[in-house]
Amino acid sequence: KFPNMQVFLVNKLRDPILETTKFNNVVNNAEINIITFVYDLDPEVCFPCLTEIEKINENLEHWRTIADFNYSVLVGTKRENDTKDSSRLYLSAFSARDYMKENEWTFPFIIDYGFNYLKALNIRGVPCTYIIDKGGNIFYSTRPGLSSESTLTEIASKLSSLQVVKPQKKNIN
Repeated sequence: KFPNMQVFLVNKLRDPILETTKFNNVVNNAEINIITFVYDLDPEVCFPCLTEIEKINENLEHWRTIADFNYSVLVGTKRENDTKDSSRLYLSAFSARDYMKENEWTFPFIIDYGFNYLKALNIRGVPCTYIIDKGGNIFYSTRPGLSSESTLTEIASKLSSLQVVKPQKKNIN
Protein backbone atom coordinates (compact mmCIF):
# COMPACT_ATOMS: atom_id res chain seq x y z
CA LYS A 1 0.00 0.00 0.00
CA PHE A 2 1.27 3.46 -0.93
CA PRO A 3 1.49 5.77 2.13
CA ASN A 4 0.07 9.31 2.32
CA MET A 5 2.93 11.20 3.98
CA GLN A 6 3.97 14.82 4.13
CA VAL A 7 5.85 16.01 1.05
CA PHE A 8 7.01 19.28 -0.45
CA LEU A 9 5.50 20.28 -3.77
CA VAL A 10 7.76 22.36 -6.06
CA ASN A 11 6.05 25.47 -7.40
CA LYS A 12 7.11 25.96 -11.01
CA LEU A 13 6.04 29.54 -11.55
CA ARG A 14 5.83 31.29 -8.23
CA ASP A 15 7.40 31.74 -4.83
CA PRO A 16 7.57 30.38 -2.27
CA ILE A 17 9.22 27.57 -4.19
CA LEU A 18 7.94 24.87 -1.82
CA GLU A 19 4.47 24.06 -0.54
CA THR A 20 4.04 21.57 2.29
CA THR A 21 1.22 19.13 1.64
CA LYS A 22 0.19 15.49 1.83
CA PHE A 23 0.98 13.23 -1.11
CA ASN A 24 -2.70 12.51 -1.88
CA ASN A 25 -3.34 16.25 -2.30
CA VAL A 26 -0.76 16.35 -5.10
CA VAL A 27 -2.16 13.42 -7.04
CA ASN A 28 -5.74 14.74 -6.69
CA ASN A 29 -7.17 11.30 -5.87
CA ALA A 30 -6.93 10.25 -9.51
CA GLU A 31 -8.05 6.73 -10.34
CA ILE A 32 -4.51 5.94 -11.54
CA ASN A 33 -1.19 7.55 -10.67
CA ILE A 34 2.21 6.93 -12.16
CA ILE A 35 5.08 8.02 -9.94
CA THR A 36 8.76 7.94 -10.82
CA PHE A 37 11.17 7.90 -7.87
CA VAL A 38 14.56 9.52 -8.35
CA TYR A 39 17.43 10.13 -5.97
CA ASP A 40 18.74 13.36 -7.36
CA LEU A 41 18.33 15.61 -10.38
CA ASP A 42 22.06 16.21 -10.75
CA PRO A 43 23.15 14.36 -13.93
CA GLU A 44 26.52 13.62 -12.32
CA VAL A 45 24.76 11.90 -9.41
CA CYS A 46 21.90 10.14 -11.20
CA PHE A 47 22.01 10.39 -14.98
CA PRO A 48 19.62 7.40 -15.29
CA CYS A 49 17.07 9.35 -13.19
CA LEU A 50 16.87 12.16 -15.73
CA THR A 51 16.86 9.69 -18.61
CA GLU A 52 13.91 7.78 -17.09
CA ILE A 53 11.90 11.00 -16.67
CA GLU A 54 12.65 12.00 -20.28
CA LYS A 55 11.65 8.58 -21.66
CA ILE A 56 8.41 8.56 -19.69
CA ASN A 57 7.65 12.12 -20.75
CA GLU A 58 8.03 11.03 -24.39
CA ASN A 59 5.39 8.32 -23.80
CA LEU A 60 2.85 10.26 -21.73
CA GLU A 61 0.78 11.45 -24.69
CA HIS A 62 0.44 7.90 -26.05
CA TRP A 63 -0.35 6.46 -22.62
CA ARG A 64 -3.09 9.05 -22.12
CA THR A 65 -4.89 7.58 -25.15
CA ILE A 66 -4.98 4.28 -23.21
CA ALA A 67 -5.98 5.48 -19.73
CA ASP A 68 -6.60 8.58 -17.69
CA PHE A 69 -3.90 9.09 -15.04
CA ASN A 70 -1.73 11.60 -13.20
CA TYR A 71 2.05 11.51 -13.51
CA SER A 72 4.48 12.95 -10.97
CA VAL A 73 8.14 12.71 -10.02
CA LEU A 74 9.16 12.10 -6.40
CA VAL A 75 12.68 13.32 -5.65
CA GLY A 76 14.34 11.81 -2.59
CA THR A 77 16.52 14.25 -0.67
CA LYS A 78 18.78 13.50 2.26
CA ARG A 79 17.84 15.29 5.47
CA GLU A 80 20.75 17.12 7.05
CA ASN A 81 21.90 16.12 10.55
CA ASP A 82 20.47 19.35 11.92
CA THR A 83 16.79 19.16 10.99
CA LYS A 84 16.57 22.96 11.02
CA ASP A 85 19.05 23.15 8.13
CA SER A 86 16.95 22.69 5.02
CA SER A 87 19.61 23.68 2.46
CA ARG A 88 19.42 20.30 0.67
CA LEU A 89 15.65 20.58 0.50
CA TYR A 90 15.84 23.96 -1.24
CA LEU A 91 18.73 22.87 -3.46
CA SER A 92 16.57 19.98 -4.72
CA ALA A 93 13.59 22.30 -5.17
CA PHE A 94 15.52 24.83 -7.24
CA SER A 95 17.07 22.04 -9.31
CA ALA A 96 13.61 20.56 -9.97
CA ARG A 97 12.19 23.94 -10.92
CA ASP A 98 15.08 24.55 -13.33
CA TYR A 99 14.49 21.18 -15.04
CA MET A 100 10.73 21.79 -15.20
CA LYS A 101 11.25 25.12 -16.94
CA GLU A 102 14.11 24.00 -19.19
CA ASN A 103 12.28 20.90 -20.44
CA GLU A 104 8.77 22.40 -20.31
CA TRP A 105 7.65 19.56 -18.06
CA THR A 106 4.17 20.21 -16.70
CA PHE A 107 3.90 17.31 -14.27
CA PRO A 108 4.48 17.89 -10.55
CA PHE A 109 7.80 17.41 -8.84
CA ILE A 110 7.52 16.38 -5.20
CA ILE A 111 10.40 16.43 -2.71
CA ASP A 112 10.64 13.47 -0.30
CA TYR A 113 12.78 15.15 2.35
CA GLY A 114 14.47 12.44 4.37
CA PHE A 115 13.74 9.53 1.97
CA ASN A 116 10.52 8.67 3.85
CA TYR A 117 8.84 7.08 0.81
CA LEU A 118 11.90 5.18 -0.26
CA LYS A 119 12.16 3.74 3.26
CA ALA A 120 8.43 3.01 3.62
CA LEU A 121 8.30 1.19 0.28
CA ASN A 122 11.69 -0.47 0.80
CA ILE A 123 13.03 0.94 -2.46
CA ARG A 124 16.65 -0.14 -2.88
CA GLY A 125 17.52 1.60 -6.12
CA VAL A 126 16.36 4.37 -8.37
CA PRO A 127 15.01 5.37 -10.76
CA CYS A 128 11.91 3.24 -10.53
CA THR A 129 8.32 3.86 -11.52
CA TYR A 130 5.13 2.78 -9.76
CA ILE A 131 1.52 2.59 -10.93
CA ILE A 132 -0.91 3.01 -8.04
CA ASP A 133 -4.67 3.39 -7.78
CA LYS A 134 -6.79 5.91 -5.90
CA GLY A 135 -6.66 3.76 -2.75
CA GLY A 136 -2.88 3.59 -2.77
CA ASN A 137 -2.71 0.00 -3.99
CA ILE A 138 0.39 -0.72 -6.03
CA PHE A 139 -0.37 -2.43 -9.35
CA TYR A 140 3.05 -2.32 -10.95
CA SER A 141 6.60 -1.21 -10.31
CA THR A 142 9.66 -1.19 -12.51
CA ARG A 143 13.03 -2.41 -11.38
CA PRO A 144 15.59 0.29 -10.74
CA GLY A 145 17.45 1.43 -13.78
CA LEU A 146 17.06 2.84 -17.22
CA SER A 147 13.64 2.35 -18.82
CA SER A 148 13.99 0.03 -21.78
CA GLU A 149 11.48 -0.08 -24.60
CA SER A 150 10.09 -3.32 -23.18
CA THR A 151 9.53 -1.64 -19.80
CA LEU A 152 7.74 1.29 -21.45
CA THR A 153 5.58 -1.18 -23.41
CA GLU A 154 4.85 -3.07 -20.19
CA ILE A 155 3.67 0.15 -18.49
CA ALA A 156 1.29 0.78 -21.41
CA SER A 157 0.02 -2.80 -21.10
CA LYS A 158 -0.58 -2.41 -17.35
CA LEU A 159 -2.49 0.82 -17.95
CA SER A 160 -4.71 -1.01 -20.45
CA SER A 161 -5.38 -3.83 -18.02
CA LEU A 162 -6.58 -1.50 -15.26
CA GLN A 163 -9.82 -0.85 -17.15
CA VAL A 164 -9.88 2.86 -16.28
CA VAL A 165 -10.07 4.06 -19.82
CA LYS A 166 -10.07 7.64 -20.89
CA PRO A 167 -13.61 8.83 -21.71
CA GLN A 168 -14.19 9.22 -25.44
CA LYS A 169 -15.26 12.63 -26.76
CA LYS A 170 -18.81 12.57 -28.10
CA ASN A 171 -19.53 13.81 -31.58
CA ILE A 172 -22.40 16.26 -31.54
CA ASN A 173 -24.02 16.76 -34.92
